[in-house]
Amino acid sequence: MYIASVYLVCPSLFFIVNTLFITSKRDRQHAYRRQAAHIKRLNGISMLIIRISSLCNFTRPNE
Repeated sequence: MYIASVYLVCPSLFFIVNTLFITSKRDRQHAYRRQAAHIKRLNGISMLIIRISSLCNFTRPNE
């Protein structure tokens, strides 16, 4: 579960860092839009993983 969430969070951090280094204003706005769409998709996937893992939790003892 932890590994899955790290795997999902890292790409969005990478995109945020990427946009900070884009100097042209038009390029930056375009990148923000692309990044926002990407992060929305990542959030949906991570929410799905969290729901599935919480469903599976009752079969495993708490760590």
